[in-house]
Amino acid sequence: MKIINLTREQWIRYGVDQGYASLPFCETHDGGPITDSEGEAFEQGGDPCLVYMRVGNEAEWTADGLAYLELND
Repeated sequence: MKIINLTREQWIRYGVDQGYASLPFCETHDGGPITDSEGEAFEQGGDPCLVYMRVGNEAEWTADGLAYLELND
């Protein structure tokens, strides 16, 4: 395994670019990305489990923190 030193922002960008992660989003206001099959399950009254992982610290989980981590070029 090759080890490289990245800042957290570079690490997140790398994950997004490689398709390992989505861009940051506000679950409350924007909703998270879901697959077609998850959307269909919701439409049919199902309750699929959507797994999320927060990266960073509590101060970065605010609207200002989301803007800080905004990765759109």
